[in-house]
Amino acid sequence: MGLKEIIYPDESLYSISSRLVLIQPSPTFASAYEYLWGNRNIQLDAIFPSNLPQLSQLTNKPVYYLIEHHSMVNYYRAFSEPDKFSNALSRLIKGDAKHISAMFSIVANCLEESKTLKYCPVCSAGDASEFGIAYWHRSHQLPAVEICIKHHVKLIDVPRNRKVPILPPQSGYGLADGDINADEYWWCKISTDLLFNKPAVYIEQNKFINCLMVRLYYKGFITSSFHIRQHEWGFAIQRYWKGIKEQPLIHQAINSVSGANYFPQYVSYRKTGHFHPVKYLLIIGHLFEDFEDFVDSYNSCEAELNFILSRRNCERLPPNEIHTNECQVVEKLNEGNSLRAVAKIFHRSVLFIKKIAEIHGVSINRRAQVLFAKERHQIMLLLLAYESTEKIAKSFGVSQTAIEHILSSAPDVVLKRKEQRFIIKRDIERNLLIHFLVNNPNCLRNKVRKTIASTYLWLFNNDKKWFDLNLPDAVPRSERRNNRIDKMPKIDLDE
Repeated sequence: MGLKEIIYPDESLYSISSRLVLIQPSPTFASAYEYLWGNRNIQLDAIFPSNLPQLSQLTNKPVYYLIEHHSMVNYYRAFSEPDKFSNALSRLIKGDAKHISAMFSIVANCLEESKTLKYCPVCSAGDASEFGIAYWHRSHQLPAVEICIKHHVKLIDVPRNRKVPILPPQSGYGLADGDINADEYWWCKISTDLLFNKPAVYIEQNKFINCLMVRLYYKGFITSSFHIRQHEWGFAIQRYWKGIKEQPLIHQAINSVSGANYFPQYVSYRKTGHFHPVKYLLIIGHLFEDFEDFVDSYNSCEAELNFILSRRNCERLPPNEIHTNECQVVEKLNEGNSLRAVAKIFHRSVLFIKKIAEIHGVSINRRAQVLFAKERHQIMLLLLAYESTEKIAKSFGVSQTAIEHILSSAPDVVLKRKEQRFIIKRDIERNLLIHFLVNNPNCLRNKVRKTIASTYLWLFNNDKKWFDLNLPDAVPRSERRNNRIDKMPKIDLDE
């Protein structure tokens, strides 16, 4: 049977499989499993399920399509050795999921799998409205992700049931308690980037360490003998992720030990093998502006590391000793080009160009503070909380224009803030009218119009239904002429 139409955007493999079981007219789930998958003991909620061949036939979708668009495989792709990854992929395609977790270093890193499934109440309401059913999104099941990147709301946990397939609530979706902090949003952002961006580059461990050395050097975590200040760096990571470090998986990763070394020390020491993506993302989120910044730095790290090693003990060089590429960089900077523009010309990172500028004494026009990704997320949360752009600009020490630029990149937030400003303005004008009517109980509409003209006009144009209900009763038309005649001065005709 073909069920092509039941696969929805970002739907997880577990969700697809569960719905297939739930619509199957079998007396028990075990018999449905046997009929659909040929195995009554299959574990549908596994990260890498073994029913992909059968699922492909039932949905008329190629296995590669299901893996690419509905599985968690891409989350592990960048930090897996190419040979192991290809082997694991071949096994999944054939329906052999044994030892896949070991191939992706999940077992070796001893990080516990989540015991719950998660859903976004706003997504579920939208899915039910658009598709007629709420389903599990794979992006909501990412390790340690607690919020929906699309709607900026907390995800709600539902306990797993390995033997009984379940779906999110189909009504009464609820709303998770608690505010969202910047660390939760930033973690969700880089985790989602890893899942959806699928960097083609394979992150080789030894080169990853070189990339770390370059960024740690720029961040001040490298000693004069070019060793990592491990304790300082470890404490810095814990402070950086303080908003989520108590989450079980994050706490387990940050406090993990490998031999005699602690995290992140052992990640920077081991030149072979790989770790769980959570451990890499904790480091990447701390040191890099976003995942794209990391990939760019990774691709250019060897040239930058050679540059640092050759110049770290040098004083400013005379012009005739400047390397040709550096001379060209200095020339472009002296022409007034920005660091980012020059970095783009020479295909290097901004920090690399900045270091050349410092060595050769090139002055750089800098903003009071560079807004990196984490600060931008904090600003976006404040904008969602309807803080004024002027107040946010003062608190971050940047121009109001910079805050408005960030705001303009999120049209939905602009609309929400506009609606909120309207509500605030409406409430103010309503209160002014009510206050006036309480103090003038017998006044006519004309007096209201003349006394509080601006309020009268605003409510008439923007809130007319409420305005008409709360104005004094209009004078009947039949009485209006009599009132005017009565108020006219009387003329004595006998005089």
